Amino acid sequence: METNKLQDETKESKILLVTYDIKKSDMNYKSLYDILKSANSWCHHIDTTWFIKTEEPTKHWYDIIQKVIDPKDYFIIIDITRQLKQGWMPKET
Repeated sequence: METNKLQDETKESKILLVTYDIKKSDMNYKSLYDILKSANSWCHHIDTTWFIKTEEPTKHWYDIIQKVIDPKDYFIIIDITRQLKQGWMPKET
């Protein structure tokens, strides 16, 4: 369980949900994790799902992520800023 305090708000910031399905278990995905951790803040409490706070558009994240994952992997980035959400996450999220 990792977190980097998504609760701090700024007007230009948006919260993006990034989720992926890794097909090659022998591939090193450290560069993917480093990219996601480069966001202003981030939260990673679910195995293949991250929440990142950023001022960059989803296209920016798509462009850098697609360079470091295997072409057979799947991923999606969704801007969830100011969207209704339901679920259970740790309180510090």
